[in-house]
Amino acid sequence: MLKAIHWPHGGKPVVLVGHQPYLGEVVAQLLCGQPQPWSVKKGAIWWINSRNRNDSEQARLKAMMTPSMLATHD
Repeated sequence: MLKAIHWPHGGKPVVLVGHQPYLGEVVAQLLCGQPQPWSVKKGAIWWINSRNRNDSEQARLKAMMTPSMLATHD
């Protein structure tokens, strides 16, 4: 999947939609450098971007929100 979206050099926003355990493994790969069995809540949004710092490619978690974080309360 990362190769298909040209990560980290694609330069354009990409929305990935899928199922566990694959999405959790992709998030772990991006943030830790190796796939791990991370739990990703259904309907969660992960905003991850890439940057080059000191000649090193870095992935940064900008935000993560679950549906319950967006729920309104009376």
